[in-house]
Amino acid sequence: MLGTRQKIIIFLLPIALIIIFILIKFLYPAFYGIIISEDHFVEYFQVFLYFISFITTLFISITFFRSGKSSFGIFYLVLSLVLLFWTLDEISWGQRIFNISNPQYFETQNAQKEISVHNLNIFQDYLDEAYIALGFYGAFASFLIPGSLKDRFKKKLQFIIPDWYLGFYFSPVFLIYLFFGYISPFMVHYYEKDLFRIGNVIIWRDQEPAELLLASGLAIFFMINSLLATNKEFLPPPDKKKHYHTN
Repeated sequence: MLGTRQKIIIFLLPIALIIIFILIKFLYPAFYGIIISEDHFVEYFQVFLYFISFITTLFISITFFRSGKSSFGIFYLVLSLVLLFWTLDEISWGQRIFNISNPQYFETQNAQKEISVHNLNIFQDYLDEAYIALGFYGAFASFLIPGSLKDRFKKKLQFIIPDWYLGFYFSPVFLIYLFFGYISPFMVHYYEKDLFRIGNVIIWRDQEPAELLLASGLAIFFMINSLLATNKEFLPPPDKKKHYHTN
């Protein structure tokens, strides 16, 4: 579907964005602080990309159902609902946009004191691991699948596993949350390396550019899959149906 040139461009784009964000961070720290802060460019562009992913996966789901591929249709329908929930949760369900007062439950149980599920205290301890797992999956899953399985299930795997040229969209979020959750505590506690202390070189809000790349990678992955889903050449075979005969 995509040519070598298109794949190389997609592969190089996140590398260029990473370099741009690093340059802005160190050359224009005040401006960097603004664009990565809450309710500013980076966060809202993430939300836009998640919404695009929701629309795209819903379209793919409908396409699969119409093509008789109900298992993939159900998978992408569930995925679209997750992305819709993710989109709305990222903007706190419009709390700040519509100036909605904070319910008492979220005031006491939410780490950011806002209407969002992923920031509830009961999920905070698992949020780093969730991003690490998602980042690892997107960046490395295509390299871990044996070649024999890739050849056998190629038409199915392409709708589930991002290809190699999308790796740099997912690896930054894997690395930044690995740093927050494991590398920084280990290096500071056991080796007393202040360079690894959060807030020194890497700050908490550095997660925002990494999450922006993640949102971009998901959007590109699903847009490519939407093209594949409308091309019969690349589609997996329809689900097998049992036929019952009566005498």
